[in-house]
Amino acid sequence: MQQFRLLFRQLSSFCAICLLLLSVSGISVLFSGCGTPPKPAEEEPETEEAPPKPTDEEPPPKKAKPLPTFEHIAELPSTTLTWELRDGLLLTGQLYDPHQNQQRLEAVKAENTPKDPDEEPETPEPELDENGEPLPPKPPAPPVPKHRYPLLILLHGLGDSYKDWASVIPPLVQVGYAVLAVDLRGHGGSTQFTRSSADPTQPDTAVWRYLPSTQWVLLPNDINTVLTAFGKPKLHPKETAPQVQETPVVLMGAGLGANVALLLGSQAPKRVKAIVALSPQLSIKGLQPALSVLELQAPVFYAVSTSTPDSVEATKKLYKLTQSHPKVLHLYKPIGTGEEMLRNDPVLLPTIVQWLKADASTNVTE
Repeated sequence: MQQFRLLFRQLSSFCAICLLLLSVSGISVLFSGCGTPPKPAEEEPETEEAPPKPTDEEPPPKKAKPLPTFEHIAELPSTTLTWELRDGLLLTGQLYDPHQNQQRLEAVKAENTPKDPDEEPETPEPELDENGEPLPPKPPAPPVPKHRYPLLILLHGLGDSYKDWASVIPPLVQVGYAVLAVDLRGHGGSTQFTRSSADPTQPDTAVWRYLPSTQWVLLPNDINTVLTAFGKPKLHPKETAPQVQETPVVLMGAGLGANVALLLGSQAPKRVKAIVALSPQLSIKGLQPALSVLELQAPVFYAVSTSTPDSVEATKKLYKLTQSHPKVLHLYKPIGTGEEMLRNDPVLLPTIVQWLKADASTNVTE
């Protein structure tokens, strides 16, 4: 019995020691779990993206550069025209028109367009003659214009030339006018005769400083000869200006050219559509338009600045005498005379163009 009790005590002591050991190890495990940070999740290694596979598609073409606008008459394509007058004098002028302008712009566009190096130009087979020899290539036919452009004739002032309209011609061409800038008799290129005179009393050239009075009165008829030549193929071939609508025309004159325009408007009413008179005078070299404006049928746009008081009074009188409608008078501050007004006031030319399109009212503005 005592042995059994002793064995029971030993077994109980052993169990107690085991329980104590288990409890101590559990606490240490618990504390060790709280103090140790969790292991970070393993990051997946970065992989480089595979380069895109080459495709047969061509990259998008680059945007074409905008077409240039011609701001100077030296850049504008033009045609030099010559007319022989009755007294043997050669009258010259420069024709600028939207058709030639568009052709030049298209050529510039073709020059700036990138070409495919792999593309080989097609070479047409040459035509052969009866012996099998190649014939010379035929020149390309000139393109036929889609429509004809209205003609506007510029008439410069005393002592000037067509070049004095340099700042006016490009914008007029861009709005759709075929512009003919004429050198008046004795000015610019219109000083030569078709033949040299054997008579020493007869001049070989007609320079405006030495023109007699009998020559000045011919200026309106000279421009009428130009209009006649445009309307008759025998005098002025259609191939020279097939895109120009001959008549009626718009006449824009400055100073002397304004007087010529007013006189021609009364002499050839069916050929003149409208007149723009810049700084006209009651009399320049014997050209007096006061009586002529009484018979005018074409509308007139008068413009003058206070730079020339005499011209202001003359323009006001001509405006009152003018019987055609619509008519308009614009009086400006000192901005020069004639063509100078267009160069010094950038608003004047757009005002004239708008009036030509809309047949401006008859109000006088100051």
